[in-house]
Amino acid sequence: MISKPPQILNMKENPDLESLSGISNEAIIKATEHDWPEWMDYLENKKASDLSHKEIVVLLHEDGGLENAWWGQTITNTYEKYIGRRKTGEMETGFQIGVQKSFPIPLEDAWELITSADGMQIWLGDAVELKEKSGYETRDGITGEIRVIKPESHIRMTWKLQDWDKESTLQIRVTPRANGTAINFHQEGLKKESMREEMRYFWKDKLKLLIEFASQ
Repeated sequence: MISKPPQILNMKENPDLESLSGISNEAIIKATEHDWPEWMDYLENKKASDLSHKEIVVLLHEDGGLENAWWGQTITNTYEKYIGRRKTGEMETGFQIGVQKSFPIPLEDAWELITSADGMQIWLGDAVELKEKSGYETRDGITGEIRVIKPESHIRMTWKLQDWDKESTLQIRVTPRANGTAINFHQEGLKKESMREEMRYFWKDKLKLLIEFASQ
């Protein structure tokens, strides 16, 4: 819960902050009570461009009242791309990618879609036990650990292909929309910029297959 709201200034012209962050305005409002333009204006007002990455994270926590560490990192990364300090998708821990698609189904059905055996066969390649702190390995050799499961909200897990020497972090989130639900895949910790583009197409294809399955 944010203890005090950001001070709002005038936004720069036409920033596509949803594309820059890979996360919708609806999702960040639900999590922080403020949208992308408000957070960017807040950091501009605080002259955050003069601060290091870690100092911006601390500012968001101590002055902005942002308690969630993941959102602190995400807002900081987006701001650094907004001011041109980072390449699109680049973080301190590597590169990230976010893709999402709206489904014309209720949130509870979208959650069932991504957690069911059939749904996991589509996006993960295998039906595994969704249990916090449990490891998994798919038939295709994808390995990782389930870190967080928040029903009808999100799954956070590590995800690594066989030939990767470093694991990534994957979050699958469902967010209510006016006419249905958005399903978002957000992956971070990618080692190379080329992997970001590869995974962008990979998850876009998975979303296409999921919406085809949901419409059957």
